[in-house]
Amino acid sequence: MSGRRGAGRWVIPAMLLVTVFVVVLAFVFDGRSTGEPDAHEAPIETGSTAPAAPGSDAPDNDSVTAPSDQFPPPSETTAADTAASGADSLFLARLHSMVGVPTAEERALLRSANTPQEEIARCMADAGFQYVEDRTDEWPEANHPQFTLSAEEYAAQYGFGAAAYALDLFPTPPFDANWDHRASLSEGQRNAWFAAEHACVTADVLVGEGDAWTVAVGQFRDALAADDRVVAAVAEWRGCMAAAGFQYDHPDRVADEFWNRHSQWITRDDARKMLAEEIPIAMAHVSCVVPYQATWREVVDDRVEEFRGLFDAALASGAAPEAAG
Repeated sequence: MSGRRGAGRWVIPAMLLVTVFVVVLAFVFDGRSTGEPDAHEAPIETGSTAPAAPGSDAPDNDSVTAPSDQFPPPSETTAADTAASGADSLFLARLHSMVGVPTAEERALLRSANTPQEEIARCMADAGFQYVEDRTDEWPEANHPQFTLSAEEYAAQYGFGAAAYALDLFPTPPFDANWDHRASLSEGQRNAWFAAEHACVTADVLVGEGDAWTVAVGQFRDALAADDRVVAAVAEWRGCMAAAGFQYDHPDRVADEFWNRHSQWITRDDARKMLAEEIPIAMAHVSCVVPYQATWREVVDDRVEEFRGLFDAALASGAAPEAAG
């Protein structure tokens, strides 16, 4: 909401003089109905005085003070407030991303938080290493169908994406710009290169505190899954899928069977058959999963302070994710 207000002034016709009491009442009732003065009215400032109407019995030096809670002074936003707000937005964006419900705006915010490639290149050069600016993280949003199509369009063409990857139906992302250079280095030089790169991106929100995030998000997911609202949303999704003719136990695992088959060696004929299986299931899922996703994000936001506690504890303890297997 803008803090800018109109600078209009009262115009009182000579034949319709009103008492100051009526003027004050007009402001008070208008403020109660709208929450702020009309854009064409001059707000009464806290502690200001209003002159008595001509012909009234009120002494000229009597004051009429607007209630302090009716027209509070405009709040002042400090640089510290702005920084705290930005840090909180970044924190929530990363949390939403790691639990699977980021918005497009939050994905863009996370990318903007990365150390700029120009800075990394300068930092690497100062450390004596060759580095080519790498823009591969910017490519998917503008080129990959997962981001350029609606969820319904994507499911209708690519299912869950497993068979589509096996069939090479997606555009090829750009190659790591520094791959060839690293490949030309000895093992010791390569390790030194990676160490220097890591040092140059320590300000990156996706690099710093990574283990604490992984541990805390894992614990948080377990807690969210037991929330009554999430349990009910999963049951609703399960019923919706059953009505469409498919039996699956959880929306987060509906695509697992296809990705597991994709991870094995598969012929193109088998991949085409798999895509035909995927598409109707993916289309039903896209329709059924909307309430579940909304509930999941709502519960995440309602319990975000609980996550902060888990994250702070993981960070303080230096916890690391358990090794797979």
